Amino acid sequence: MDINGNEIMEENKIFEIVRVPKSIQELVKKNVVQKLGVENQFKLNDRFEGVYYMNKQLRRILSLYIIGKVFNLELLDYENILKSKSTFIKDEIKYGVVGFDFSENIIIPKLQVDIFLVVGFLDYYNRGKYLGGVKYEDCIELNEKIQASNFVVSKEILSIIKKENLNRITNV
Repeated sequence: MDINGNEIMEENKIFEIVRVPKSIQELVKKNVVQKLGVENQFKLNDRFEGVYYMNKQLRRILSLYIIGKVFNLELLDYENILKSKSTFIKDEIKYGVVGFDFSENIIIPKLQVDIFLVVGFLDYYNRGKYLGGVKYEDCIELNEKIQASNFVVSKEILSIIKKENLNRITNV
């Protein structure tokens, strides 16, 4: 138990690989297809940035699923899955959830949160792993280093970090 009387999960369980149910992946895909107004998932290739949008939504929503599973939180809106929020507040701390493919950089979006929780994905979103968190202030500091090295950063990106920048946050 922590100082507030909350039960803390065993650290090894928190950082285990989580299998993502196909039903949640299919629900996301179905909703993206509907939102973009195409006949099926394969027609997304015909839409400008259709596949990019699909992958962005899968990464975002499946990251929420994994954080919810790891910390026993209900973060998904199953009635309207695309409206699931990438931020939540617990014990007066505002968290942001970020997902990335292990073959890519960890891109931290510009969100006003206290802590970002990061999930890495393996084999096209079928499995993911909670890797840890990073404070907003640390992202600002890391971003200044990136800008100083003449790295072009989008207006929507707060920072680009490495796995080594994450802290082992085990209690949310």
